[in-house]
Amino acid sequence: MNKMSSDLHADEALNGMSNQDNSTDDEKRKPTGTALVAVPAGSLTGVDKDPREEVWGVLHNAKRTEAEVPRTWRRRKIAAKRDEAVQAFDQLRTQFLQGVRSENLKRIAVAAPSSGNGSTFTAVNLARSLSRVPGCKTVLLDLNLRNPGVAETIGVEPEGNMDEFLTGDVSFFQHIVRYNDGLALGLSRSARPNASDLLQSGLVAGAVAEMQHLLKPDVVMLDLPPILEYDDLSAVLPHVDGVLLVADGTSTQTKDIEECERLIKNRSKLMGVVLNRGRT
Repeated sequence: MNKMSSDLHADEALNGMSNQDNSTDDEKRKPTGTALVAVPAGSLTGVDKDPREEVWGVLHNAKRTEAEVPRTWRRRKIAAKRDEAVQAFDQLRTQFLQGVRSENLKRIAVAAPSSGNGSTFTAVNLARSLSRVPGCKTVLLDLNLRNPGVAETIGVEPEGNMDEFLTGDVSFFQHIVRYNDGLALGLSRSARPNASDLLQSGLVAGAVAEMQHLLKPDVVMLDLPPILEYDDLSAVLPHVDGVLLVADGTSTQTKDIEECERLIKNRSKLMGVVLNRGRT
């Protein structure tokens, strides 16, 4: 009973307030409603638009293929293995970014002692992981001109060859494709036997520098042939800031890693050794 009485008094008070009109004629004539106000891009989300998008937006989108999701990964029984791999590369990404940011490294070569050690697999999945970091932009170039494998591994149909871009026959706008918001790719569809001749020339450094100047990526990753089988890495070392060495836990010998370290020493920075297919 007391509650109903108090509610009644509250209604009366509200009615009394609504019946009182002390406003002037000028105040009554003031327009009411909602006005549209121009708001700077990103001010509502707290994130400004990346100015690099003006150039990145010009890149052609990569043509995806079925290989983007390997058939074995589609099977439910090994879905957990895929999740473990993603987590492993995310952990590698954290260490990798700490290294490149602390020392302002921009160009990183990814290579292995021998064929089949998994350097391309590592480069592709690390690049994918980097592309998921907001605001981070990465360019992955397939410089294994003898046996290009980035396109097949990442699941993109290659258009043209890297040597056409490196020699200036085509511009990077014509060759580099955009995989997603944070990753661009330089791919090859066929091999070039005399790869070291091209890599030894100054054309490669100039082409990569021009691309880097315009796209302004946070990191440029270069996937290279096996270190102990060809001299391609030696040709590229003067033009990179660091090397990420990939070893196969089931086949790479300690002496192979030591020989690679000797070749890299005093010529570039060895960022670390990634153990692929480690023994369990």
